Amino acid sequence: MAGLKYTYVAEKPKAGRAIAAELARLSPITEQDKTYIRGADWAVCWAQGHIFELHEPEHYLEKRHPNARRGNNGKLAWDRAHLPLIPKENEFELKCTNREYLPTIRKLVSECEVVVHAGDPDREGQLVVDEILHQLKVRKPVKRFLCSGQDELSVRMALKDLRDNREFEGMSNAAKARSFADWLAGMNMSRALTLRAKACGSQGLVPYGRVQTAVLGLIVQRELDIQGFVPTDYLKPSATFQVAGGLFKAQWLPGAAQAGLDAERRLIDPAVGAALQRKVAGQQGSVVEYTDVKKLQGAPLPFSLARLQMLASKRYGYTPDATLEGVQALYDAKLVSYPRTGSQNLPMALHSLAPQTLANAAEALGLPKPAADLIDPSRKSPAWNDEKAKAHHGIIPLTTKADLSKLSPQQRNLYLEICKRYVAQFMPPREYRAVSAVVQVHDERFKATGNTTLKPGWKVLYGDEEGEEDDERMLPAMGKDTAALCKGLDLEKKRTEPPKRFTDSTLLAAMLNIHEFVSDPKIVATFKKMRANSASDEDVGGLGTPATRQTFVKKLEGYGLIRAEAPKGKAKEATYFPEPGAMTLMKQLPSDLGKPDTTAVWESVFESIEAGKTTVGAFLVVQENWIKKTLDNIDAANLANLNIVKPAGGGGGSRGRGRSASGGRPGNYGRRAS
Repeated sequence: MAGLKYTYVAEKPKAGRAIAAELARLSPITEQDKTYIRGADWAVCWAQGHIFELHEPEHYLEKRHPNARRGNNGKLAWDRAHLPLIPKENEFELKCTNREYLPTIRKLVSECEVVVHAGDPDREGQLVVDEILHQLKVRKPVKRFLCSGQDELSVRMALKDLRDNREFEGMSNAAKARSFADWLAGMNMSRALTLRAKACGSQGLVPYGRVQTAVLGLIVQRELDIQGFVPTDYLKPSATFQVAGGLFKAQWLPGAAQAGLDAERRLIDPAVGAALQRKVAGQQGSVVEYTDVKKLQGAPLPFSLARLQMLASKRYGYTPDATLEGVQALYDAKLVSYPRTGSQNLPMALHSLAPQTLANAAEALGLPKPAADLIDPSRKSPAWNDEKAKAHHGIIPLTTKADLSKLSPQQRNLYLEICKRYVAQFMPPREYRAVSAVVQVHDERFKATGNTTLKPGWKVLYGDEEGEEDDERMLPAMGKDTAALCKGLDLEKKRTEPPKRFTDSTLLAAMLNIHEFVSDPKIVATFKKMRANSASDEDVGGLGTPATRQTFVKKLEGYGLIRAEAPKGKAKEATYFPEPGAMTLMKQLPSDLGKPDTTAVWESVFESIEAGKTTVGAFLVVQENWIKKTLDNIDAANLANLNIVKPAGGGGGSRGRGRSASGGRPGNYGRRAS
């Protein structure tokens, strides 16, 4: 048989078969089996996620401590004298965990002129295939196939736009740094904490993961904030005004030196409120400031995974895990683009597919003619931006027509939500009037705002769905210097409420906006800068990644550190409570282990590694120093009476295909499951 021009190495079988189906249009398939498909001058083979993983700690410990005691399971017993265990960058070794596919990959890669890397379009997908090519010592040219969908048009476009794989070395290095660092931190900290707890009289595993423990810290700190909350009674003054055009209400604007306010500028002195009533009720005032501006509101951007998970949790009560499972099924069915994305933007190259995609999406949504008539396939919303949609892009429907009857209710709901966001990009903006009026009575000022839709534009897709309609309030006709009679002043009694416990949607929001929970002002500034520079890319400046964020709650539940309370009333989401053992653990942990600050810094370093501004080796040197210092702090911690009770059947594992979950689970540190 003639030699191969290209061998495509896909991350998973479905992706490989989608590529082969498109290649076969021009050059028919000549042979195939469960590990590859081949044509006259091309071949496609695939892995099954990571088929290489970092070796277990025992691999290194056996070399360093050959005479160490072994436990009943035959493995080396955990021993504080073995810590820290810190292999250098060039000392980390991989082991093959799935040998079924490797011989085929080796054979086909050796026979071709050019290798094509066809891993998923993210850091981990880049690393998966790069690891294989590195282990096989590939020295020939390597191209990069980047595709966020498995439908034929997306694959066809990607095949015409192969890139040099060297352009993506930074992504691979960032993923490698993450896996090394998670292995080092998870292994060293989990063992040190467990051994210290045992020395203090506690029993059981004390797990550590750089993101997992930071998430636990958020949940515990929220509980402490609730326990320490002291309610404040206050008054909310609002005046009713009469103008020629009708009545309206306006909120009091206290002056800069106003007495009777608390630190949040809430009115807490009833006497001041009563005096305000006497001062303005029945008095003539006038409009001293007035604006009436016509504004445009653009459609919301397409979904990132986190944004879809948050909406699905609030609207339907789906857990983030369930949402990922559902959208993954849609991706596998070639109905939507790649799901594990932190981007909400779209590359211009996909705009040419809009007519067909829109036709399918509009039919699935069953849009009435007035709404369908607003769709313009040539429209380019701000979502279309090549600079903000590079390696991956927002989740959108694909050109494959969906048979809704064959989708589960969950898949159908997710698919229609994705379709709405996509169709909205091709509809006009909402036009509305934004009105603001400030009325002055003597020296007291009151403000009212109004918001009136003129043309709904893309909003017709959503109607009155919860969370989609703005509060609209019409103000009567008026202008600057209009006379306004104060008909009375209401003093609404209010009481401050404690912060709410986390739900899936609010915890995801916290992870995306982790700078709001960071204590170091320098780190806060760094994160704000990262988010500003990265625009809509949620891989940057947050806690965790699109591929891992849904895994941490499941792990913490499995370890018996948190519990979920079922939703009540009209609520759709469960509420998370820390268990007593978690409260004790977080109180006794070295402070930097329980806060998001440290892991937040790591995320910024991963971004710098991807950009080529620093190296994996430099990062690991910093890690080594931090680990040594932290182990000393753990040795001094009081970890008695933790009483962490692992629930029956709780395993701490992630649902679905977890990526670099950072859970610190003994035996699998910082690697993606196959």
